[in-house]
Amino acid sequence: MTQSEKAQRLVLESVDAGDLQTAQAAEVLGVSERQVWRLLAAYRARGAPALAHGNGGRRPHNVVPD
Repeated sequence: MTQSEKAQRLVLESVDAGDLQTAQAAEVLGVSERQVWRLLAAYRARGAPALAHGNGGRRPHNVVPD
């Protein structure tokens, strides 16, 4: 998990706990308020792995063999 994904998790935990509003979270994360709702729904359903990029850990399709 990258540093930005960890930061997203902390902000979403604050929103989920009611300490932060979605509009404030959107400003902090640099995304729209709608995207905060999407991230929050995914975080509630799947936890922290939902915030990780889907291609993380995979080999690039255009890699040149050694």
